[in-house]
Amino acid sequence: MNSSRGEPIGLLLLRGLFFISVLVSVIPYGSVEPNPFHLAILLHSVVLIMCLFVPIKSDAHRRLISFALLLVTVTAAYVLFQTLNLAESDLAHPAWLTARDYAGTTEGSISVNPAATVSALPALLSPFLVFCCGLILHQSDDSALALWRRLALLGLSVAIFGIVQHFLFPKFLLLDEKTKYINDVTGTFYNRNTAGTFFGITLLLLFGLMIQYWQMIKPYKVVDRLFRLHIFSRDAYGAFFLWILSFFFVSLTLFLTHSRGGMAATFVALMSVTLMIVPGLFRNMAAGRRIAAVVAVAGMVLLLFYAFGGQTLLRMERQGADDGRWCAFASTLAGIRDNFWTGTGFGTFADAFPSYRNEECGLYGWWNRAHDSYLEAFLGLGAFFVLLFMATLFRLGLVFVAGIRERRRFRFVPFLAIGMVLLAALHALVDFSLQIPGFAVFFAAALAAAASISLGRGVTRLSPSRSGTPKHADRKNEARNSPAVQ
Repeated sequence: MNSSRGEPIGLLLLRGLFFISVLVSVIPYGSVEPNPFHLAILLHSVVLIMCLFVPIKSDAHRRLISFALLLVTVTAAYVLFQTLNLAESDLAHPAWLTARDYAGTTEGSISVNPAATVSALPALLSPFLVFCCGLILHQSDDSALALWRRLALLGLSVAIFGIVQHFLFPKFLLLDEKTKYINDVTGTFYNRNTAGTFFGITLLLLFGLMIQYWQMIKPYKVVDRLFRLHIFSRDAYGAFFLWILSFFFVSLTLFLTHSRGGMAATFVALMSVTLMIVPGLFRNMAAGRRIAAVVAVAGMVLLLFYAFGGQTLLRMERQGADDGRWCAFASTLAGIRDNFWTGTGFGTFADAFPSYRNEECGLYGWWNRAHDSYLEAFLGLGAFFVLLFMATLFRLGLVFVAGIRERRRFRFVPFLAIGMVLLAALHALVDFSLQIPGFAVFFAAALAAAASISLGRGVTRLSPSRSGTPKHADRKNEARNSPAVQ
């Protein structure tokens, strides 16, 4: 049975289940607690199994999905290899020799804690699998744009919930008592830095929707409607204004997280994509006016962050660098030097770090995260992490460069995807948002939507709805959206 849009009902239901799995990953504290995490993994697994029966119509999609699945397979094999009993081999971590001398154990593996390594494997693989499922289920422009829009609305909903709970019930996070970051908006996450990065990705998604509708309207009519206060109409103009309001609301929420890393990474990403995208939006203008438009948009972004992020900027100036964090980085680097090739086992940072912890860093606190995802992954996986990271980055780069080269109307999507990668990559230098399952899954789903659009060249026809989605009915717009020019 097919829907009114000509797509199988089963496929639409599977897309709904996919989005529910993303929702379940994000909402309950970013799935850092065991029960929500296991439920999310179960849903991801069900979606993945059902995706095996969905045909892949595009060769480009098939190649990217095959590559991602290859990475998943190789990574899982290596991580499991780290847990094997290699007591008779030189590959076993030296800590097992000490255990053999004092406890008489006959075991020995690359991982200093094989149980922790196995337990950490699902969190490592799930974003890759979500990315594959997102590509399989959203192969057309229409479906990928719909996923993009749903993810933006999810981020907006988390922001609205975070603001409401912060001002009405500041001592609660969802249904539990809030014990940390009482004065900060954290949405549905425990950590304000994870919330800041999450809202940063949401801003880029909303920025994309603003651009999509900007291309469907006439700029002079925008000014006219503003003067007449006729902005909430059921057409492209009304949708454009709603996305602008959503963008500023999520920006306010980002500033209220008071996350220094989240704000800085988002600012760099937004400024970068502004400089990449805006000139193309005004390509019909004279060079001078086009430059003025770029400067104006970049100036608004700068003014927005300066005006509303002043308190966080002041905190950055007063506190400067986090000495404890930098000291932990140095200790982690010492561990990497000793375990460069094979690592200490994925997910074993809390077990391996104490033996390298510099006494000059102080003895208070328990470091269960390196606050640098690259260093922690390198310590756990060894040199294999460099191969995994570079292969992932290189393959995504090829996809988004192809999108920039081949697409026209949707060229902004690969640019924004590069901004998302830049945002997450910068923040990973000073924190661990990528290690939070809920954020990692949300990020992977957003990249899947962007990758599908970058690889596609299909015709996109938008039908009217209450949200103000316009309909491309005339021949001129049909021609403009044809595969030849997209």
